[in-house]
Amino acid sequence: MNFYRASRYVEDLGYEAVNPCDLNHAGHDQTWESYMRVDIKALMDCEAICLLPEWHRSVGARTEYHLAQVLGMDVVMPDNGPDIVIEALIEQDIL
Repeated sequence: MNFYRASRYVEDLGYEAVNPCDLNHAGHDQTWESYMRVDIKALMDCEAICLLPEWHRSVGARTEYHLAQVLGMDVVMPDNGPDIVIEALIEQDIL
């Protein structure tokens, strides 16, 4: 699954999808940190977050997951086996 397929999945669930690939990233220095600043700003206006398979391997996705958890957002994880993944990460002190 990629960002665009996940957007369709989220829309089928009745949410409005905010795809980080579609955000305006013009005007910054194109560093990872700059991308994350734009993406996190957009996340703050969302009600839920959709995490892609293998999300736990991405520092950015883990950061967004933590923010979503702290802010009480719904977390949607298609095709992930979320409980097993989250439990494993907690046991490893990654989350």
